[in-house]
Amino acid sequence: MANEIEAVFDWIGSNRADLQNQFRPPATDDEIARLGALIEKPLPDDLVRLFRVHNGQSDDNLAEMVGLKGVFTLMPIAAIVESKTICDGMIGTDFEDPEWWSRGWIPFTESG
Repeated sequence: MANEIEAVFDWIGSNRADLQNQFRPPATDDEIARLGALIEKPLPDDLVRLFRVHNGQSDDNLAEMVGLKGVFTLMPIAAIVESKTICDGMIGTDFEDPEWWSRGWIPFTESG
C-alpha cells in the first residue's frame, strides 16, 4: 500500500496544492515508537508508512480543513495517543458494550 499512500499525496500536490499546508511533516521514529509502545504490539506497516509521509493534519485552521474522506481528517500521533488512552480507560465503565471500543483499535482519523 506504500505506493497508494504516496500516490494520494502526489495527487493532492498536483491537483489540490491548496490542501498541502494542512499536512504535518513526517512523524519521527520516537513518535512512532511511542504509539507502538502504547498498543503493545507492532503497528500495521501501512500505518507506519502513512506516518512516514505525514504525521496527520494540522488543526491550526479547523474551519478551512478538508477531510480526505468526507469530514474525517488524519490525526497526528500525539492526538492518537491521547484519544486511545482516553478510550481504553473507558472500557468497562462508559464502554460497557464491547462493540463500542476495543483495546486493540488504533484511531487514526477524526471528525472534529
